Amino acid sequence: MHSNNTYPLISVVMITYAHQEFIAQAVEGVLMQEYKGEIELIIANDKSPDKTDTIVKEMIRDHPNGNWIKYTNHETNLGMMPNFIWALGQCEGKYIALCEGDDYWTDLLKLQKQVDFLEENLKYGAIANNALVLNDNGDTYLFGIRKSRIIKDADIIRSRQFATASILFRNNICLPEELRNLMVGDTPLFLSISKKEPIYYDNIVTSVYRHGVQGVTSKFKSVGFKRKLIEFNIFIDRFTNNIHSEIIRKNIKEIDEFYYKESSFKKVLKRMLKYFDNVLFGIFLKVLNQKNCNHFDIRYRPFYVKIRYIILG
Repeated sequence: MHSNNTYPLISVVMITYAHQEFIAQAVEGVLMQEYKGEIELIIANDKSPDKTDTIVKEMIRDHPNGNWIKYTNHETNLGMMPNFIWALGQCEGKYIALCEGDDYWTDLLKLQKQVDFLEENLKYGAIANNALVLNDNGDTYLFGIRKSRIIKDADIIRSRQFATASILFRNNICLPEELRNLMVGDTPLFLSISKKEPIYYDNIVTSVYRHGVQGVTSKFKSVGFKRKLIEFNIFIDRFTNNIHSEIIRKNIKEIDEFYYKESSFKKVLKRMLKYFDNVLFGIFLKVLNQKNCNHFDIRYRPFYVKIRYIILG
């Protein structure tokens, strides 16, 4: 570890389960960081049934920065949220960063830039960055909006504004007791930070977020998660003192429509819009004379997303 005491200790939390294909890249993204202070990487393996445990142990043994790693392989499976809460409880650093075992960092100076920002801007409780989304088929696009700004609670509740692996926050928050029983913890965590101090979003790409069957969130597409999704939104409404109930109602309406209430007309309309999306994107690529140009992909431009939302309800 670095011996310079000018910069504070950073705790990096990495929860993992059955990530044997991705865990080495996730760990390497942390161990490659060029940071002037000390880093502790807390890896919490929730009794993975695959070779995740073997891979982590080999990296601790063989990697030059393997001594940064504080590794635990639980004797029994705790579940995602209890494992996450347990890992947060192990953090000794002034700041906490997150990177799940199927995501990874791409910027050598991610932590240094973020710590510099929070050390110089004491009014903020966290800083997050943009990320590259990696789909199963290899397609990529930018995760967040291309504008640096303060993140509002309404933004967090309406939709994810940044990837979890992109955030660094002060180790001074109080998480809700109900977190253990929720399906995911990123939204409550971000809202807990925002309740205390604002979150700043800096539009630079520092990580990759895997999306699809590779990621945990792909499991939420099954109908069995409908009740949990609605309960989650009801909790968020209560946690934010019902200030954003209108957004919550829209979220629940979308959940209902996604699982059960999509009419034949909407299905046809969605297919037409998807075709139109692809045509417009093709025109962009042709005009720009590029094979791919995600930054100008109209399908992810805020004004176009808003139009789609108005059309589809």
